[in-house]
Amino acid sequence: MTAFTTPADYRAMYDTDASDERLTALIAKASRMIAAQLRPCGIVAEERGIDYIGLLSDITCDVVHRSLGDEGAESIPYGASQFGETTGSVSWNFSMSNPYGDMFLTANEKKMLGIGRSAARGIPAGNRGNRSGL
Repeated sequence: MTAFTTPADYRAMYDTDASDERLTALIAKASRMIAAQLRPCGIVAEERGIDYIGLLSDITCDVVHRSLGDEGAESIPYGASQFGETTGSVSWNFSMSNPYGDMFLTANEKKMLGIGRSAARGIPAGNRGNRSGL
């Protein structure tokens, strides 16, 4: 399977100290994860056109960026959902939203890719037997 983006594309979008080898591995992993979600929906990127392929590249970069976080940050790290600071005797506290670097698609990314939609289904109303009092 061909990856949806390249380390050069990632570096053009985000500043990182990650090596090309690590970026290549994470991009391949993210591409496989996205492809696994496209397949059941019958989506073939090449059939959707160049804009869709560009969108896949952008989203793959975003997935990798969330996974990497902001390693080695000297300030509030990327992905911190809560932050506390004390000045006297210095104390910093962070709560991370993705501490293990999981790869996932956001609801908006799924919507843009056309996946994750469920069809509305109904159950016909009718007499389910003779139940008195119902």
